[in-house]
Amino acid sequence: MAKRLQVAVTKAPIASDVRVNSALIREQMRLAAVDGAQLVVFAEGALSGYVKRQIRSWNEVDWPAIANETTAIASTAKELSLWVVFGTARQLGGSRPANSLVIINDQGSIVDHYDKRILSATEHRDWFVSGTKAVMVTIDGIKVGFAICIELRFPEIFAEMERFGADLVALASYSADPFDATLVKAQASLFNLYLAFSTPGNDEHRELDSLGVGPNGDELCRANCDRDRPAIFDVDPDNKRWDIALRKARPWRSKVRARFLGSENGENEK
Repeated sequence: MAKRLQVAVTKAPIASDVRVNSALIREQMRLAAVDGAQLVVFAEGALSGYVKRQIRSWNEVDWPAIANETTAIASTAKELSLWVVFGTARQLGGSRPANSLVIINDQGSIVDHYDKRILSATEHRDWFVSGTKAVMVTIDGIKVGFAICIELRFPEIFAEMERFGADLVALASYSADPFDATLVKAQASLFNLYLAFSTPGNDEHRELDSLGVGPNGDELCRANCDRDRPAIFDVDPDNKRWDIALRKARPWRSKVRARFLGSENGENEK
């Protein structure tokens, strides 16, 4: 059966008020659904706000509101038959939360969380506990992996997604660095993965757009601060446009990497 998925990237501003963020997330979900999206990806911290910006202390965070608004977002996902991925701080029961992505399916159920595994120096020192595992879900036959912000700068994350058989990586970020657009296209091209890259729409993020990128690094869609709705691209691995990227480059590169890494570990090549 053919695999295909319509994916929306967003460029929505993030406020200090969780309820304001939730209302905007749900509004953007509705716009994405009208435009035919089956999955919509939001930025890092889209619900809770991001530390050092909207969050200055964990004492400021309204954790019950995060729980309530997550339920409201899930209800909207069910209503729209739409998958949604959004960033938020997530309590784990210890002294520090995780920097997480909440993954909600089109039936309104939380199917998993992805907790950011590679933290920035200040995140590690002052704010979050690191995640411990990769996460993969399948949506209409498309295998989707996840990454957050600074993980873009670690090819190991995308090599892992390739090994796990991902078609698409949903990459939520709070970055404002314009160079990240180049890195997104590079990782997509190096590992022959679709990327859905979503960043906030706050003024400080104006120089970095949200992007949908194909498995050869081609830009497929773009959302910027002047756009009031998500941008949508088609994940269609069977499209002949991707013959070289997916059916020639990806399997060949995978074998070369396996041989190289085996040699690096002292194993004999066969």
